[in-house]
This record gives sequence, C-alpha cells and structure tokens, in this order.
Amino acid sequence: MRLFAAGYQPATAAEDQAERMQANVRIPIALLVSAYVVIASLVVTDGAEIESWAQNLLAAYAAFIAFASGLLLLIRRYPGHYPVRRGIAMLVDFSTASFSIIAGCTVMLPTYVFIVWVALGNGVRFGRQYLVIGTALAQISLAIIFLATPHWQEDPVLPATLAVTALVVPAFAYSLLRAKERAEEATRAAVQAKSRFLAQASHDLRQPVHAMHLFLESLRQTGLSHDQKDLADRLDTSLGSVTAMFKSLLDISAIDGGGTTPKPVAVPVQKLFDDLAAQCAASDDDATGAIAFMPTKHWVETDPMLMLTILQNIIENAIKHARGARVLVGCRMRNGTLSIEVHDQGPGIAADHLPQVFNEFYQANGGQFSSAGGGVGLGLAIVKRLAELLELEPEIRSTPGRGTIAALHGLRRVAATHPASSPAARRRMPTAPLEGLRILLVEDEPEILDVTARLLRGWGCEVEAQPTMPEPGSGWDLIVTDYDIACDINGLDVIARQRAACGRNIPAIILSAHDVDVSRYTGTGSSPLLLGKPLAPAELRSAISSLRLAA
Repeated sequence: MRLFAAGYQPATAAEDQAERMQANVRIPIALLVSAYVVIASLVVTDGAEIESWAQNLLAAYAAFIAFASGLLLLIRRYPGHYPVRRGIAMLVDFSTASFSIIAGCTVMLPTYVFIVWVALGNGVRFGRQYLVIGTALAQISLAIIFLATPHWQEDPVLPATLAVTALVVPAFAYSLLRAKERAEEATRAAVQAKSRFLAQASHDLRQPVHAMHLFLESLRQTGLSHDQKDLADRLDTSLGSVTAMFKSLLDISAIDGGGTTPKPVAVPVQKLFDDLAAQCAASDDDATGAIAFMPTKHWVETDPMLMLTILQNIIENAIKHARGARVLVGCRMRNGTLSIEVHDQGPGIAADHLPQVFNEFYQANGGQFSSAGGGVGLGLAIVKRLAELLELEPEIRSTPGRGTIAALHGLRRVAATHPASSPAARRRMPTAPLEGLRILLVEDEPEILDVTARLLRGWGCEVEAQPTMPEPGSGWDLIVTDYDIACDINGLDVIARQRAACGRNIPAIILSAHDVDVSRYTGTGSSPLLLGKPLAPAELRSAISSLRLAA
C-alpha cells in the first residue's frame, strides 16, 4: 500500500476521472482477449481441447483481471496523482501484452495494438511525460518480445515495422498534446490578463457606482416633488441594472480567472433560506412578497457564500422574469443527495430555449428569461460556473404557460453540528429603527465620506465621520469603515484599535470594492460583516438593522 501511495500529488477532478476511465477499460479488454484466446486455440487445434499456451494466457489474464479490479478499488478509495501507482499499472499492462505475444506467437499478434494503446492512453489522459515513458516502455517490450520469439528473429522486418509504428504514432500524439497545451496556455494567459485588468480597475469602477447609489438616496431625502421623485425612481432603476450587470461581469471574471476557491463547511439549509429571505425583504422590489421558503432541517457540506450567490441569482431570475407570480423555494432528496429547487408560476420557457439558458447573455425572448425584466443574461451563467466549482448539477425544467423549476442537484448531506435557528426566525425580524444609533464612519474618499454620513444622519443616526484612523473612543454602537484607508492602514486595523480601546466587541461593517478575507481579523471580538461595493442603501440599512438587533 505504501508503495502504491508513494509520491502522492493533488489531482483535479478531471485527472481523477481520467485515471478511473483508464482503470475501467482494463477488465473489459482482458475479458475480450481471453475470449479471443479460447476461440483461437480451438480453431488452431481443430478440436475441443485448449492448448497449453492458451491455458497459460488464460491464467495470466485471470491474474491481470484480479490486479485490475484491486487497482480500480484503490483508485476509487484513494483518488489523486500517485506516480508510483500509475507506473506500476503501466508495467503490468505492458508485461501482460508482451507475454500474450510471446506465449501465443503469431496467433496473438493482434494484441500488439494494446501495447500502443497503453502508451497512448496514459499519455493522452495524464500528460506528455507519461506519453514519453509509455513510448519507451513500449520499445522495451517489443525488444523483449523480439529476443524471446524465434519467429520474430527469423523475420526482423516485422518487429522493425511494429517498433517504428509504436514510435511514430506516439510522436504524432506528442505533437498534438504539445499544440493543445500551448493553446490552453495562451487561453489561460488571456483570461488571467483580463482578470488582472478587471481586478486592478474594479476598485476605481466600483467606487463611483457606489457613490451614485448614496447620492441618489440622499437626494430622495431632500423633499422632492412628485415629478422629481418619479425621475429619481427611474434613475434608480437604471442604476440598479448597471450595478447588477457590473457585479455579474466581475463575478464571471473572478471565476474564470481562478480567483474563486470553494471553502466547504457544514451549514444548515434553513440558514441559507433565512439569509435569502432577509435579502429579499431588504429589496425594494415589489415582487419579492410572492416568494416563500419551505422549512427544512437538512444540513449540507458546501461553501455558504458561493451557495448563497447561486441561489440568489436563481431566485432573482425567477422573481424578475415571472413578475407577480408565486415563487416557492424548497429542498428534497434525490438519488441519495439533496436538491434545492426554485418553483415559479411564470410564463415558462419553450423547449428549444432550455439548452441555451446557461449561456452568457442568452435571453429567451418571449419566455421567462426575456429581457423584459431588465436582466442581461449573466445570472444563470454565474450559476453554472459556481455550480461546477462546487461539483453540483444545475438544471432548468419548464412548461410554457405553467411555470419553471430551477434545481441544484448533488448537495452532500451531513449531520448537524449544532442546533439550527428556528425556521424563518430572521425572516420575521422587523427592521430595527436606527434613531439615536451612534456610528463611527471611516472612509478616505471625501465625497463618499460626506454622502454616507449624510445618508446615515438622514436615517436618524449620530455619526462621526473620519477620513483616516480615528482616535480611540468608547461611545460607538457601530463601526462602518472602508477597507482601503491608507497605505499601511485598513478597516480591520480600525476595528481592532477601537475594540481594544473600549474593551468590548463593537459591531462592525467593512465596505470594500474588492475581495477581502475578513477571517484574517486578529483583534478582539468577532469578525466584522463584509459588504461589497457598489452597495445599495437598502442593503446597508438592512445590515445595520440586523447588527443592532443582534447586539
């Protein structure tokens, strides 16, 4: 066992699947060759007796089948890249194929194809280095057959032809693999360059969009006329569409650039539903009242943030494009795993549109996913990419005129690690009034600092606005800080210093225009709540209310 496991290296899901495919095909091939041996022996002897050479080969293939079965179980039990395991498997493959030709001579010459197959199969599935090793072992096998087979020695042209073939074919495959790798490297470089550009530009792009949301909400608090309110509402709708598209493009860029890594933990499905219900309640969309979540006690192992993003995109898509119709979210068991489903009673989708709904910018005109709802066709593309990262299967089923079912299959159930909150408890939480709430606001951009402070004061909060690290104080109920404050200061530093000065766990929110790992927080108290820019004022108010209620 230690010999098989030597040199372990992590492997991707695709590499594990390739090794299983290579192992799965051994047993059918061995059974096929065994049947050929029996038939060939009976034909050669012109009788019912199986000759000794055939008996030796049948014994060899019986041992090979036992080896292949054990190897397959080992691969399934211990997936990963084990070079020694792959090397031993190749040696056994070549040895068995070589013994077939040595024992059966010209009768078993067709099994030469398996010598070439072993070299090509390992090379195509595991990479060029295995193709080189396989080609070398194939030449060694042919040399051993030549030395052990008098018939080959009498006709050297035959083994020479076979040796050249076993060299030329892998060489051609090597050139194809190299060209494929170069194309993949070029594609990867292009994606990474795009991702780097967006990562560098995202902060500068997010900030003005975030500021526009705040300015618009502050404008609404100035006593607008009816016509002015109507214009502000229209502007808010347009800005919401821009924000949604902007976030979607950045999300897709982060996924394609490899910047999104799942961190699975045990999580109650009910908590996911409660978080989604709270997000819907915080939305100012008048269609959100039609959504209902079925209570559940199931727990699953997944990345809660990525799962929330997936479900949020599915639910928003259903609400937006089945406007006014009832939307139901629940889960059920399917083939031993859990599926989360979103049912709506909207207009549905025609069958010819279903295969394309997960493609970028695709909209089924006239169906559920038409542009009438203001979508740009990126929500389900994000769902598909994130589902692949979590090794889940997204599915859309629909009947025109009867609604649509969006499902996410393959969630692995786990035992509960602690009692879940009461079903829909947070969903019934009222929005906490913010009157008199003392907030420390830290933001290095003057315009955003000013408009955010004005907005918070309009909600009844008492605000101290600071453009940099403030002096320690003890009178704050909440800290709201930008992450990027100065070259050597960030929002985590602000929170840690204020908490240490007053000796208590002040609730805190970090606003950031890029990905921040708040788990790196090393100060006293719990990790702060992270909210990404651009941020709608309703989302900020909902977060502040939730922290005040939880305090």
